[in-house]
Amino acid sequence: MPVGSGLLVHSGKAFRPDLEGIRGIALVVILSAHLIEWPTGGFVALDLFFVLSGYLITGLIIREYERSSTISMTGFYRRRIRRLAPAATLVIVVTVAAAFAIFPTARAVGVAWDGFWSMLLVANWNFVFNGTDYFATSLPQSPLLHYWSLAVEEQFYLFWPALLLAALTLFGAREVAAAGRPHSPRREVRPKAANYSAAVAVIAVVSILSFAWGVIQPLIDPAVSYLSTLTRIWELGAGALLFFGNKFWRRLPSVSRPVLAWTGLAIVLAASVVLTPDDPYPSYYALIPIGATAMIIVAGVGGDSKLYAATNPVARYLGQISYSAYLWHWPVIVFVGTLVGRESPWYLWGAVPLSLVLAAATFHFVENPIRESTWLEPKHRSRYERRARRVRYGRVASVAVAVVAVAAVAVTLNAGRAAPPQATVAPPAAGATPAPLPSGVAAVEEIMAAVGSASAAQSWPDPVVAAIDANTIDYGGALQETCLMMPDDAEEACAIGAADLPKTAVLLGDSVALSWSPGLGLALNDMGYRLLVLTQGLCPFAQVDVSGSLTSGEPVPGYPGTCNEHRDRVFERLAELKPDLVIAADAELEMTTMILPDGADRTAAWRDGLVRSVQAVQSSTLRVLALSSPPRGMAVLDCYTRVSSPVDCMGRVTDDWFAQFDAAARAQAQLDPAVFTPVDTRDLFCATDALCPAFAGDLLIRSDEQHITTAYSEQLRGALREMLAEAGVG
Repeated sequence: MPVGSGLLVHSGKAFRPDLEGIRGIALVVILSAHLIEWPTGGFVALDLFFVLSGYLITGLIIREYERSSTISMTGFYRRRIRRLAPAATLVIVVTVAAAFAIFPTARAVGVAWDGFWSMLLVANWNFVFNGTDYFATSLPQSPLLHYWSLAVEEQFYLFWPALLLAALTLFGAREVAAAGRPHSPRREVRPKAANYSAAVAVIAVVSILSFAWGVIQPLIDPAVSYLSTLTRIWELGAGALLFFGNKFWRRLPSVSRPVLAWTGLAIVLAASVVLTPDDPYPSYYALIPIGATAMIIVAGVGGDSKLYAATNPVARYLGQISYSAYLWHWPVIVFVGTLVGRESPWYLWGAVPLSLVLAAATFHFVENPIRESTWLEPKHRSRYERRARRVRYGRVASVAVAVVAVAAVAVTLNAGRAAPPQATVAPPAAGATPAPLPSGVAAVEEIMAAVGSASAAQSWPDPVVAAIDANTIDYGGALQETCLMMPDDAEEACAIGAADLPKTAVLLGDSVALSWSPGLGLALNDMGYRLLVLTQGLCPFAQVDVSGSLTSGEPVPGYPGTCNEHRDRVFERLAELKPDLVIAADAELEMTTMILPDGADRTAAWRDGLVRSVQAVQSSTLRVLALSSPPRGMAVLDCYTRVSSPVDCMGRVTDDWFAQFDAAARAQAQLDPAVFTPVDTRDLFCATDALCPAFAGDLLIRSDEQHITTAYSEQLRGALREMLAEAGVG
């Protein structure tokens, strides 16, 4: 230990085997959480990585300052680039290439843009601005989504050394003289030892502000809060503050070290099991894994914490390859899950081993060799060598530009044409070619025939592939932008049909109700009704409290009040309009997002909610029809690939659908059947309860799991007219 070390914070031990192993344990938690969504709070392992990064990186910076009385910014960035860039770039390039080989063009282009922003170290903000919900696992997720956490760390690396250097420089340093005669001409001048209180104060202020925002932001926008750098900096700052306490942690009694370490590990694992995506995060909840990680770090400073779970060879090797494994695991999970399905044994038992094999290869042949090389280090070269180097770099740059240009042309051309359907494993059966829908308006029997034919199809129709590639699979048509939320001052823009039509109908419900509107509006116009759309996304017609998300659990900020207030406004407007007909439609998922007391029956609660809503509008209208939800299918952008067949996107009628329709039937029994009528629409979407295809004729049925595409809704015009007439609408 150097002279003057009493003023220094260096623990004398830069490498920590226990911290290497704890990274391996955290990696296992992340792999399991991303593969099978258990443990539900596996995301706390990322908090552990943030704290470790703050602790270790601050240690590297301060040790350099103690050696040289300065911090080389360029040297720091060179080391970070060598450590992080090669493996990260390799995974991005391979992932984008795989996306174009597997995904439809529109989705592959999206992945390419994700890769571009990841290379610029702003992946998290790219996903924030795109409205990405990290926990929306039912939606197609980017195979580069996990780069958000790398972006947070990299943004931290960009400003952290400058912040520390500024704090240390502004508040000065002093030379530490050797013992002996102070005026001796031969006295030894020792390295400068800074006053670290300024650096600690700056880090503390930044961390406190970040933590405060991490508590507030989840109440405003949970999806943004999870991905934001501003809500995460305090976690890295907590690790940095721990480093400055090393001289105190070294004095801990030996007997307390194992207790701290094992308790910290137990808390991290317990938090990963107890916490869920519904908990506002990071907020106060993040204090749990942060505090537990601090216990593990502190326990091993200056002594053995005997954390054998982390110091064994398996955990340590996983820790060594954890960076590469983290980079590879999510693209592998997304691609394998897309190709073989998440229920396949190949997915459940093959995705993680494949990720680890790729990680080991990347670590040994890319990551480690480049990290230990002299790449980017300044070298003294002769004029001839410098000139040769410029020529060589010029040639490489020319080749790179050419490759990028060719790739750009290829992508542009590919985006302009539909990719041909790939051959399926089984040959097409006789009569398996999808039956086309008739031109114009199809009746119920014609729709049923097309759906039945599609359920037996062995290949994708070219127009369907073209629509998927171009991502022309919207729902709600022109009304989606304006009418997804009930407009206060644009009601006329949400009307379908001429103002002089003799009757008025009102469409109520959530976004699935809106997806019915293109075809439903035309059908009602044919029958003399003008349709007014008064929908609200994530708010059902049934008078129940909902969480405002696609999953049950903690409500999104503003819910259930948002929907309750919306229904009150709608009922007041109906009392003014006195419409001839009210049509209600809700998503199948709405019934699963109700906020209920423990043990309450969902079917009964939904039935009672329907009864209350019908009674609330009964005095304002003659009839209330409830269209059954389109049975949930698979999101075509998630299940379709260049090598898939239509059966890979086949859905089925779920128990939730039956429970919701049963609740509507029970509600009718409690009401006047002449006033309230449920309408079963299954035949428009499924050949049987087990066969709900992704398309009918040349049209995609759903834009995602449940919303009806605009084109298919319009095609249902004749069928809906028949169903409405059969239900007594005249």
